[in-house]
Amino acid sequence: MKRILAVTHVEVMWKHGYGYLKEIVVRRANNDLYRFNEGDFPRLRINDIEEMLLLVVQNRLTNLSGDDVFDFVIALRMFTRILVIHKRVEDLQMGVESYQKKINVTKPETAKSGIRKRDPYTPYQDPQGFIYVDNNGRNRLMRSVELYKFSDRTLTGL
Repeated sequence: MKRILAVTHVEVMWKHGYGYLKEIVVRRANNDLYRFNEGDFPRLRINDIEEMLLLVVQNRLTNLSGDDVFDFVIALRMFTRILVIHKRVEDLQMGVESYQKKINVTKPETAKSGIRKRDPYTPYQDPQGFIYVDNNGRNRLMRSVELYKFSDRTLTGL
């Protein structure tokens, strides 16, 4: 996307004494005009917002009235905050997902001290499951949610 060179028009709608940005028209480096309507503002790229704020700081918006520039700056700050909050939420979600993957890596405990004395293929209460005999002749615990292993022959690999 081409760099923003100038903000040519800002349309502000007034409600209840506050100015709301309705439309921004900018001129990019390829000399084409681009129009951002109210629904497009949350999807502005961070580079576009930075370039428009830089124009404000450099006092290059002399073609706009003072009130329009003021409302324009407030709206850009709001959209910057929204972008930062979205980025932080995404980072937090990614952290939670990676934490969940780390938690689920551990293998459930299948050897309990009281299992050796129990008869094979009998129910066990804490945790809920069934006792079976593995390939080495030891009693093991299979949780209730793993019962499908009896029917699809994956139990022989344990």
